[in-house]
Amino acid sequence: MINTSIGDRKSTRDTANSSVGLNLLRLLAVVFLSLSYIFLAYTQTSSLFPYVFKGIVAQLQLLISLILVLKLERVGRITAFFLNGLSIVSVSIGYYVIKIDDALTGVFVAAVSLFIVSLVTHLFNEKNHQYEQLLQQQKTTDALYQEIKKSEARLQSVNQDLVQANQQLDESRQRLHQLAYYDNLTGLPNRAMLLERIRDEISRCHAGKSSGFSVIFLDLDDFKQINDTLGHLEGDEYLRIIASRLSTIASAEDLCGRLSGDEFCIISRLHVDTDKLYDYCEQFRNVVYRKAMLDGNMVMSGASIGVARYPQDGINVRELLTSADNSMYMAKKSGKNSVNLNK
Repeated sequence: MINTSIGDRKSTRDTANSSVGLNLLRLLAVVFLSLSYIFLAYTQTSSLFPYVFKGIVAQLQLLISLILVLKLERVGRITAFFLNGLSIVSVSIGYYVIKIDDALTGVFVAAVSLFIVSLVTHLFNEKNHQYEQLLQQQKTTDALYQEIKKSEARLQSVNQDLVQANQQLDESRQRLHQLAYYDNLTGLPNRAMLLERIRDEISRCHAGKSSGFSVIFLDLDDFKQINDTLGHLEGDEYLRIIASRLSTIASAEDLCGRLSGDEFCIISRLHVDTDKLYDYCEQFRNVVYRKAMLDGNMVMSGASIGVARYPQDGINVRELLTSADNSMYMAKKSGKNSVNLNK
């Protein structure tokens, strides 16, 4: 703030000094021009000077007038016109009243000088006006160009902000989708996605794109014992191991997910050939039955698997889930670690 105030005062002082200097220059120019015209009138009306000298003085006077007109603009023009007119009047008086020799020559020189100065001034004004117009247009064009550049910079900044906002929005959507449709513990599709997949498969069947599908329930046998013995952290790690194993068995067209707790579900398009469906379920049972190392302890668990087929065992989501759950409990009752197909 202090530096700005000092700079403003310095700028004001420099402007004042420049204005004083310019006014002094103009005053000196006017004085010089006045003296030169007095000398012009004297030489042109006096018989003491030869014609050659008078011509030289007249030409010099014209040159001085032109220079002052171009340099001092309005002040110089007014002074030149006034003194030229004064010269005409003075030499006219000398010729007609005082009858001084060669006064008519002074009148002619002053008149020609005034005409030339007027013509040059008019041309100069016209050119100067055109130049000022061009300069103003250039300033306007430069200002518009700068505004365009600023607008482009702002637009680019806004575009970058929009891109970042879209990226953040996409990331938020992905996170929401992940939270809504995937299990936090295992990373498998959760109950919501499994139920949605069942609805989609039913819609495909109604549209004639499929003749049926199967809902496979898988429940870990004696998982509570692993939790009670090794703790919930190790139990969660075991669920992650089982989830990874099931994912490797599930085919690309099928959806393998976690329903809740130690229950998993596979939505499969196998449903017509019961032998293939049974072998498919056996692969899941066998991969679960393999031993796993948890905190230095070797553990293993069986899997009870039940199956419900559309449309034989249910025609809607609730009926299919109930049928698959009942089939899975039948497998547990039959001795656990087995597969039960509703036939």
